[in-house]
Amino acid sequence: MKKISTLLLLFVGLCAYGQLDTIDLSITDFGLPSRPGEADFMRNEAYKMNQGLREIDSLQTSSLVHAFVYFGDSTISKSYTTSWAQLTNASDSIFIHSELEGFTMKDDSITFTYGGDYNFTANFSHDGDNGETVSIRFYNTTTPAGVAVAGSQKGGGSGDIGSTPIIAYGEVSAGDVIVIQYKGDNNGTAVFKNGVVRIDRAHE
Repeated sequence: MKKISTLLLLFVGLCAYGQLDTIDLSITDFGLPSRPGEADFMRNEAYKMNQGLREIDSLQTSSLVHAFVYFGDSTISKSYTTSWAQLTNASDSIFIHSELEGFTMKDDSITFTYGGDYNFTANFSHDGDNGETVSIRFYNTTTPAGVAVAGSQKGGGSGDIGSTPIIAYGEVSAGDVIVIQYKGDNNGTAVFKNGVVRIDRAHE
């Protein structure tokens, strides 16, 4: 009984100090056989504890995985067609990365360290040719496939700046690369003034 109490105290202490990801309980940790008539009692209890620890560890990891990148006070002029093209500049460095926890970024491309389901949000301020619809989306170059769904706005003419919000959700694998793409419903030109991108992992 004393050993079980000590183990429970150790378990609570480890929870408090965030070392849950290092525990893997087994029946031998208890030093006791299962209860008479319940051959799998201790094994089941250890299994439930392990599952709980893994869920908590997953939640801790998910809360840390996020990215925030942006650009501002720009006059990036981009010619568009009816085909999707990556939103970047001549030096592949339009985006400034403010937060990259669980991501790396190179040449305006974001690489995911962890797989899982992710929330994607963004907003871009830009113009477009009069009456032209400019669309913007997240795109997985590894899969390859667009992340549902794209945002769009109809231009009111050169210098008439509007905002295009994007709210998307998708599953990615570790190592996948995401970029921002844009296109029009005809050929034209858009000047991008600023943009923000936020990515958070919802769960594994």
